[in-house]
Amino acid sequence: MQTKYDTILVLDFGGQYCHLIGRRIREHGVYSEIIPPDITPDGIKTLNEQLDVKGLILSGGPSSVYEPNAPKLDPTVLEANLPILGLCYGHQLIAQIANGEVEPATCKEYGIAHVAIDKPVGVLKGLNEKEKVWMSHGDTVFAMPLGFEVLAHTKNCPVNPSTACSGIQKLSTQKTACACSATSSSKSASVKLTGRWKRS
Repeated sequence: MQTKYDTILVLDFGGQYCHLIGRRIREHGVYSEIIPPDITPDGIKTLNEQLDVKGLILSGGPSSVYEPNAPKLDPTVLEANLPILGLCYGHQLIAQIANGEVEPATCKEYGIAHVAIDKPVGVLKGLNEKEKVWMSHGDTVFAMPLGFEVLAHTKNCPVNPSTACSGIQKLSTQKTACACSATSSSKSASVKLTGRWKRS
């Protein structure tokens, strides 16, 4: 019988750190596979016949989710009984699909930033009150999707739901989205985040 390895699928939305995200997962002893973003639930089921799919990560990307030709995600993928972690573009895409509002940011962020952990639960459990992360985004979630809560914020992505947020999670599920990326510059926070999430 063929061995089925625990696997995290990384959906590639064109982000420059997509392969680095996959590597971070493998550094924790879990196999990761990078796949196209247009995968369907049936496609995930097919992969699950060969691998033991444990969760999905939606990568970042250079597009804006509201652009007509921006890469999309089959909304039914979010209904899969799997933990889903959205980073950057993936964060905004989850919010948009859940009827939140994504708009151009008042202040774009690129480079090292400090994120304040407002609610250290789930993947954020055990992180410091403030963590150094890498931000690279020109858009922001300005209106929270119904049923989500704010978990973290940065100076330019404050907690006030009427303005913007940088980390959200759907209540009573394992659907989490963060505006920060897992990069070499933010290795401490990203390694802890991906390590906790892949074990959840």
